[in-house]
Amino acid sequence: MNVTVDSRETEKRKNKAKKIFKEIEIRQLECGDYVYEDKVAVELKTANDFINSVKSKRIYKQAIKMAETYEKHYIIVYGNMQSAISQTHYLGHPFSVNHYVGSLASLSQTTQVLQVSNESQAFKLMQSLFKKSTDNKNRFIIKPTQTHEKNKMISIVMYLGGMNSEKATELVDKFEIDNLSDLLKLRKKDIESVKGIGFKTSAKLMRWLK
Repeated sequence: MNVTVDSRETEKRKNKAKKIFKEIEIRQLECGDYVYEDKVAVELKTANDFINSVKSKRIYKQAIKMAETYEKHYIIVYGNMQSAISQTHYLGHPFSVNHYVGSLASLSQTTQVLQVSNESQAFKLMQSLFKKSTDNKNRFIIKPTQTHEKNKMISIVMYLGGMNSEKATELVDKFEIDNLSDLLKLRKKDIESVKGIGFKTSAKLMRWLK
């Protein structure tokens, strides 16, 4: 894979990229952290870095610049968003769930924000994006806008409820959650009706919704 890695990335990430992509070029990029064949760009952020970049407005400038420069572009966020949000309150610089959801809605107008649990998953997702974004296969989607909204709601449910993508997807599908209004209508018993979602998870999600 012809992958260029921004020189300002940590040594740990550079080594991980080299292991996954085999051959990489390291140089300072104007935007994006990883670029494939000068066509696909990925900005990679931890949950804490994502929050800080939203508060500083930096993430929005990065998203616009990627959209102007590359054919396809993504922001991949990894880590526990709920813990990151809670930490901002502990440090006295609160970042609310409304800020988080609002940032996703704003960024979705410019680029795609994808979220996973850890760094390893982030690199695997990036590798898959690079392959599928440039293989020239026709992946026709009948309702792309609805699909995009569904993916966004799955991501929100995952991080607010601290659950995996399988459970979040089942919950979103079962109650046809297409937007925030649908999500806010959920009751505790609705959440717990999904197999594998128990009292603690439902309570965690309800704490953010109510």
